[in-house]
Amino acid sequence: MILVNKYGLIFRRETVAVGEQGETEAMLRHLAENHEVAYFGQWKGDHIPGIRVYEPHIEGLDHMSTADAQRKCFDQDMKMLPEIECVVQSCGYAPTTSMIDNQTGSSVQGCAIRSCGPILNIINQTGVPRYLVNSDPRTYPRDAEITDLPRTRPAALLDQWNIETNLGIRGTKYKRRSVYAAIETWPEFPESCFNIRQGSIVIAHCHVRDGMRRGETLEDAWDEILRGTDAQVFGKGWNLTGLPRIHGDRGWAEVSPAVALAHLAGACSGPIVAHTPRFATLKMKTYASQGCVPLLWSVGPHAYDPTHRYVPRGSWLRFHDEDELMEKTSELERRPELRKELVEMVQDMTKPDWAVLDSLIENGESFVDYGGYL
Repeated sequence: MILVNKYGLIFRRETVAVGEQGETEAMLRHLAENHEVAYFGQWKGDHIPGIRVYEPHIEGLDHMSTADAQRKCFDQDMKMLPEIECVVQSCGYAPTTSMIDNQTGSSVQGCAIRSCGPILNIINQTGVPRYLVNSDPRTYPRDAEITDLPRTRPAALLDQWNIETNLGIRGTKYKRRSVYAAIETWPEFPESCFNIRQGSIVIAHCHVRDGMRRGETLEDAWDEILRGTDAQVFGKGWNLTGLPRIHGDRGWAEVSPAVALAHLAGACSGPIVAHTPRFATLKMKTYASQGCVPLLWSVGPHAYDPTHRYVPRGSWLRFHDEDELMEKTSELERRPELRKELVEMVQDMTKPDWAVLDSLIENGESFVDYGGYL
């Protein structure tokens, strides 16, 4: 059995699942097509038919709990689970320590005790390989347990890019290797009808002053993109910026994923940026699913798809300043046949690509082919 886990977070099954939640649900469904799959962790919402959910025994555990109390809960988890062959984790919140009885006597946050400790214990006690799927530059695991409990060392790291990094965890040096796995293509969205559209739209969290690296250069990119346009803006964090465009009459708003899709279904185009250089997002696929043409910012460190994995240099889908954004939006309003052609092209290039994940499950651990920590 393959055990899937949303690391560090409660899995919330929603009508429209985006981001890590959408990727996790898509992965669960895909793996269940050819394997026996179960989910371990806190779960909110309806269950997926055919996938059993095992919730950890965390009743009463918090930052004041004792190590003995945590171990008793671990014992109950182990008795509950069937035999497993591997753990596949979608990365989320990544605490430094999740075990109360840790080697340095560090205090442990309650959310880490409840969300991360149980799955790390299962991996440590069973010795099964731990495969990671990461889609956010803020969620690389930094568990001290990797050093304290060597069995929890990730045996694979499927990621947004191919790169090797040297790092230290509690005095031990590791080489971390990421392998690109097209994670941004995995989720599916309900498609909208192809109707009359007008204007441009931004559906994005701002990520300028929320701890994301390169916040200042990201703010510069958004300022250049939005200056002088009438694009509507939806998402978190825009009120923290100094962008005059966002503080104008049209303002901004936080909306649910379902409402965001409804807004996309009324727009011709949407500019997208890379909030962290070289990291992809679901934006191309999400926009195209609603008949909205994604236009890729192609200047500086926040250029989207700078390696031309999806869109070649000089493509009509790329833009370099706000004037070009407005010109292309106007052309899409005048030419619905062009919009339809571009949307279908993006939908085709972002079809789910499971090749790397499937190969990992079939072949097992390989630092060269699937990354991990050495």
